[in-house]
Amino acid sequence: MKLNKNLIKTFKKISKNLSGAEKRSCTAEITRTFLDGNSRQAELIFGWNRKTVSLGLNELAKGIICYIDIHERGNKPIEKKTNI
Repeated sequence: MKLNKNLIKTFKKISKNLSGAEKRSCTAEITRTFLDGNSRQAELIFGWNRKTVSLGLNELAKGIICYIDIHERGNKPIEKKTNI
């Protein structure tokens, strides 16, 4: 199926309003349906990160959602550092 500009714009808008596992699921489903599961094409056409799309495709295939603990990243408060 040929993707026209309006459809691409709509898909970008939908994915922009989502986050986390919902966004990965949405982008993976669109990629699987319209681009035969090619994450590089999704990156080229939609501007989505191909690693994120690949993770979403793996989540769809396996049925397991990966939760990324983003709150544990970054510099820890001094109270939580072990080497004081």
